[in-house]
Order: sequence, then structure tokens, then C-alpha cells
Amino acid sequence: MVGHFALTAPPPGWLKRNGAAVSRTTYAALFAVIGTQFGAGDGSSTFNLPDDRELIDRAWTDGLNSADAGRALFSAQAGQNASHTHTGVATSAGAHSHTASFARERIAAEFLTEGGNAVVGDQMSDGIQTVTTSTSVNHTHGLTINSSGGNETRMANRAYLACIKY
Repeated sequence: MVGHFALTAPPPGWLKRNGAAVSRTTYAALFAVIGTQFGAGDGSSTFNLPDDRELIDRAWTDGLNSADAGRALFSAQAGQNASHTHTGVATSAGAHSHTASFARERIAAEFLTEGGNAVVGDQMSDGIQTVTTSTSVNHTHGLTINSSGGNETRMANRAYLACIKY
């Protein structure tokens, strides 16, 4: 029998389920039931108890045709999340245009397609000029969905001492 206790040490007749190697002679009745299922110990005079620290007890499916079909008795499973997707839609920005402002440079030269002296901040200015881009049709933008949560998947729980009856 396995159980949980609101204690820091197992009650009489129980051992912690912590994977410890224990005597095959002292705990002969328990060894007769679980044998080396959880480890052979030293291979002759000891055997290992189950190590169920940080694990949740789960009933064996015993042939039930479920998501866990074919699972072996006493097998341990690593945690996992069920496969799932996340979706999202960025809200539509609508048809819109953008504006940009810049200093209008005053130079005493003809329009040049190359070269010239236009460097932002060093020019003599005729003032600020604002231009507006052409209007873009209604469109959406990309969306990034960030992850959240901690370093493990877990249900709400309370920690108790996991033990096995001998």
C-alpha cells in the first residue's frame, strides 16, 4: 500500500518512497511483493523503494482504451503539455497615411541629384516642412504571441510525505 502523510517522518510500519536501498531480509514481506521493480539495490541483500518525490500518484489504466493505453504498471512518466495552438488576429489599422517632418535646407545652388551638402543639423534652414504619404488601403500587421508561465506544468497541489507500507 502507498500513501501520503502530513508528517516529516513516516509512521510506524511505513517507509519513505525516496528510492532508498533497504534490506531484503528486514523488509522481506515488501520485497516479496515489489521485488526489484524499483531497483535491485546492491543486487543481493538490498532492493530499492520507489522514488516518488515530486510525482503525483495516478491510477493505472489497466487496459482501459484511453490516451494512456498500454502503460505499464509502476511506470513513471515525465510531465508534458497537451499539444495545442495559439491564434491571434491583429486589429485592423484601417486605411491611413503617415506624416514626416524635416528641416528645409536653404542652399544657393542648383538642384543636384548626387552630392550636395545635405547633412541633417548643419544646414541653414528655411523652416520645417511636413509631407504626407499616400493613403494605404485597410490592412493588418503581424502579431507576436509571447509565452508566459513558470518552469513546470503543475496542478494546484499540497506537498505530503509519500510512503509505502511494509
